Amino acid sequence: MSRILALDFGAKRVGVAISDPLGIFAQGLDTLYIRGKTDLLSKLSRYFNSYEIDEVIIGNPLNSQGEDSKLSQEIKRFAKILSENREVKVTLWDERYSTKEAENTLKSLNSRNIKSQIDKVAAQIILQSYLERLRSERDIEDT
Repeated sequence: MSRILALDFGAKRVGVAISDPLGIFAQGLDTLYIRGKTDLLSKLSRYFNSYEIDEVIIGNPLNSQGEDSKLSQEIKRFAKILSENREVKVTLWDERYSTKEAENTLKSLNSRNIKSQIDKVAAQIILQSYLERLRSERDIEDT
């Protein structure tokens, strides 16, 4: 069964999460330390080789007015490269406040390594919100 991969994109670190085969739960996988887009594409290969991925969700850090930020433009360029490289559907997902939510979650768990885990947890939060939206849309269609 296919899965959805999620990325919390940063200049030096990228959080990675993946859905379960049924598309119900998100699981944080890794925090990748990268040196540019080519390095990131290379490191993502292991997930494409290990899982049947049919969609990638990339957190899109819109500003407080819901408009593109400077990083949003870079993410859009990477999304295009990824979809052309992997022939996979790429969806940008509003990720405002996901990093703050991840930080609060880790603090509430008294986590000692917040910096090393925050991106992975943010990717998990992004993906879980996307999965919940898909579920609610299916529920509406079923009624």
